[in-house]
Amino acid sequence: MTIVLDIVKDIISIRGYKKVSEEKKEWGIEVLVKDKNGEDILIWGLEKVKIIGVKWIRDMVAELKKRNIPSGVVIGGSRSTKSALTLAKENNIGVITRELPLAPLLHHELVPKHSIATEEEVNEVLTKYGIRKQQLPWIKASDPVARAIGAKPGDVVKIIRSSPVAGVSVYYRYVVES
Repeated sequence: MTIVLDIVKDIISIRGYKKVSEEKKEWGIEVLVKDKNGEDILIWGLEKVKIIGVKWIRDMVAELKKRNIPSGVVIGGSRSTKSALTLAKENNIGVITRELPLAPLLHHELVPKHSIATEEEVNEVLTKYGIRKQQLPWIKASDPVARAIGAKPGDVVKIIRSSPVAGVSVYYRYVVES
C-alpha cells in the first residue's frame, strides 16, 4: 500500500486534518479524520482498484449516511468515471486518483504556498477593496493545487508568494467550477 497510502498521508497533512482512526481493509485503507472545524471526514484509500466507478461512490455515500459523517474522500485508481465524479460531487465526496502528485507538486520551490482563506481574511480583503468574492481572480476547482487542498467552488484560496525582489506577496483567488 505505498502509493495510495502516501497520497492519503499527504492529504491529511496538506489539509491539516487530525487522524482519529485508521483501519486496513481488503481493498486498501479507511481513515477517519477531523478537519479544522472539528467535522468528521471519511477517507478511503483504494489500493487494489483500477477505476473509481459509481459502485465505490455509492458505497461511500451509504457509509457516510450510516455513520452520520458529512463528507468523504476517495483516493485511488488510475482514473474515475464521469458518472462517479458526478455522484461524488452531489454527495460532498472528493475523488483523487493516483496520478495527482501531491507532495512533489506542493513542495516544489516554484509552487507558492496555497491554503483556503478563513472567512475573516476574505471579509477583510473584500472590505479593503470594496469588491465581491466573484470579482477576485479565479482559480478552477480542478486545478491540481486546489484539488490537493480541498478547495470547492465558492471558497477563496490564499496564495503566499515570496521572491528576493518583492519579499512576501499575498494573493487571493475565487474558486469556480471546473
